[in-house]
Amino acid sequence: MFRNNRALSLLSMILGIASVVLMCVPHTGYAFIVVAIIGIILAIRARKIAPSGMATIGFICSIIALLLWAVMLIVILLL
Repeated sequence: MFRNNRALSLLSMILGIASVVLMCVPHTGYAFIVVAIIGIILAIRARKIAPSGMATIGFICSIIALLLWAVMLIVILLL
């Protein structure tokens, strides 16, 4: 699909940031989960080709979005 590492890195960074933003926007449902998972997959593929800062940022933002969602879910279930 993508053979250019720069494109993969940039796309993973955009999706990672978008997943964090979508998580904060009401009425988007669980779209951020799909976006975060795709961001993680692309970041892993980009980092296998050649490590870059953009791929790392995308990976970290996607993980943060999923972790924050898990924490919010646990808090909601416990209340």
